[in-house]
Amino acid sequence: QLRFLMKIVETHKPSLLWANGGLPCQLAVPISARARLPLVCHFHHPVSRTYMKWWMLDRATQLAFPSQF
Repeated sequence: QLRFLMKIVETHKPSLLWANGGLPCQLAVPISARARLPLVCHFHHPVSRTYMKWWMLDRATQLAFPSQF
């Protein structure tokens, strides 16, 4: 999956990566670092500190939560 996503980034040259959820965020972290792109991780629920470590959220440029849930 990482190679496939990196190829998409190399081909389309986006200016930002937007990851919707935990696993997409985990996959996007190394890709955004390698491509030197900002990364926004979008969540629909509260994120505990444990998940923040697992999902490497400290490496995201921005976190987005569409509700106050």
